[in-house]
Amino acid sequence: MNKYWYMIRNPGIRLWNLSSEDRLRRVLKGLGFEYFLQDIQALPSTGSILLVRGDYLFDERILQVLGNEQNVIFRVTRNNQSIPVAAHVQASLAPVVLDA
Repeated sequence: MNKYWYMIRNPGIRLWNLSSEDRLRRVLKGLGFEYFLQDIQALPSTGSILLVRGDYLFDERILQVLGNEQNVIFRVTRNNQSIPVAAHVQASLAPVVLDA
């Protein structure tokens, strides 16, 4: 089964001389997420997708746990609000998660 990933909200900021996309690509490739989608509309109906906000920095262990689980959303609390910042879901559920 193919594992895709998609970055939401690319801040265009370089950290450790790497863009958010480059940092995520390095980590996620090692976790089996070989296919980066630049357009979510290109997502096939099968497989799974990891949706990750590019304006957050993730420890590799967090991404590893998300990669091993499916149909899970990782949230953080900011200003007393629960904000989804990453999710690993079946490809068919991606539109629902993106709208949440």
